[in-house]
Order: sequence, then C-alpha cells, then structure tokens
Amino acid sequence: MKVTDRWVQGTAWTIAARSLRRQQVIPVIRIVLGGLLMPLGAAAWLKRIALLLLPIGVISGIFMSRDASLGQAWDRGAGCLAALWCQLLSLGVVGMAALQLRHHWRRSQHGLSSLALLPGLGHGPQIHRDLLSAAIVPLLRWLLVLGLIQLLASITASRGALAALLVFANVFGNALTLITLALYTFSGRALPATALGLILTSLSALSLLGFGLPDWLSHGSMVAAAAGIPFFGLLWVSHYGAMAWMVLMGWANLFDRPHPFLPNP
Repeated sequence: MKVTDRWVQGTAWTIAARSLRRQQVIPVIRIVLGGLLMPLGAAAWLKRIALLLLPIGVISGIFMSRDASLGQAWDRGAGCLAALWCQLLSLGVVGMAALQLRHHWRRSQHGLSSLALLPGLGHGPQIHRDLLSAAIVPLLRWLLVLGLIQLLASITASRGALAALLVFANVFGNALTLITLALYTFSGRALPATALGLILTSLSALSLLGFGLPDWLSHGSMVAAAAGIPFFGLLWVSHYGAMAWMVLMGWANLFDRPHPFLPNP
C-alpha cells in the first residue's frame, strides 16, 4: 500500500474516533479498505482518467501518423485496440478488487475488525448495506465508465451491432462477477484460491472470446457461425448461472452475520 494511503487511513481513524457522523461512515470504510476503493478528490480523478485515456491517445496517434485519413485510421484498428484496452482494464478492475477484498478479510491485523467499533456505524442490516455501498458501488462506476468508452470506440471503429451488444454483455458479466466475489467474501466464506482463479479465468476467456467474436463471424463461414454462437451463448449462461447461485448464497450468509467486518476463519 502507498505511504499516502496509510497516512490518509491513519487520519481517518483519528477523526472517526472523535466524532463520526452518519454520512461519514461509507467514506471511512472506503478509506480503511484503501486501494481501488480509496475516495478521490477532483484532481486525483482527473489524473486517473488521464492515465486511462493516455494509451488510447497514443494508439490513435500512431495510426493517424501512418494514414492521412482519420476515418481510415480508426477503421484500420485504432478503435479496436482502444476497445480491447478498455476490456482488459475492466478485467483488471474485477481481478484486483477481488484480490484486495480477499486480502482484507483473511487478515485480522489490517484493522478491519475495528470497523465494528466505529461510532455511528448503525446496527443490523444498515451495516451490511453500508459495506456493499462502500465496496461495490465505486467499482461498478469504473466498470460503467470503461464500458462507455469501449462502446464509443467500437462504434467509431464500425465494428457492427453485434460488437456493441457484446459490450453490454461484457459490462454485465464483469459487474455480476464483481458483486458475486464481493458478497461471497463478505459472507464469511473463504473462497479457495483455486476457485477464485477458475472464476477469473472463466470471465477472462469469455470476455476475450466475446471481443473477437464479431471479427471471427465476419471472416468465417456460416456453418462455423451457426455452431459457434450457440456454444458461446451456452458458456455465458453457465457463467451467469454459477455467479447468480453464489450471489444468493453470499447474500443470505452476509445478512446472517452480526458484523461483516470480521476476517474469514
């Protein structure tokens, strides 16, 4: 963890110990969790967005320098590469968030259990709702922003209606997997590292297959398309089904816990 994150976390604990109002609970939880969930000011948001868009600008500049026409440059791959970059970043957000939350809930020395003692935390279901709002909502916003940029890049690159539709499927799959892993972690169940790896591998494979599907169909035969689309759809439905089942389990077990800020056994 960065030194600045540790300093902010220490300051947050000092303030929380003195006087914590109801509206400060979610920001304090995010500060304690740190990493991707650390609350950002306007300057930090602009910095992260700039870093996000920098590779896209570099890719576009390379293609435009090799072709006099901006439209032809995008058609030749800049839009596809920008969309692929956003898709990889979305997978990175899901994977990093899952590992970060798993790391917190498996180690008691991170100060996580002390969150149960925060003044103004509330009781019962309110604690669980605050945790979900603090740990999931900011990451869902990032996935939505990346999906929007990817959609615009796909439209600019003229990848077709199927590619645009698959962007929505990709955002939904990433969001569902993120919610699943977070709920399962908060519920007190220790997800084995092998299972976590299989889930993230499955999501990555489906995401990348979906990204290449429109190009594969445009250059493949109708027989291959007729066989490939149902198979790909079956894989997605299977992944969705497994995640939905884990969400139900995680939701029920989470609200059975008196305090979710306890490390998993």
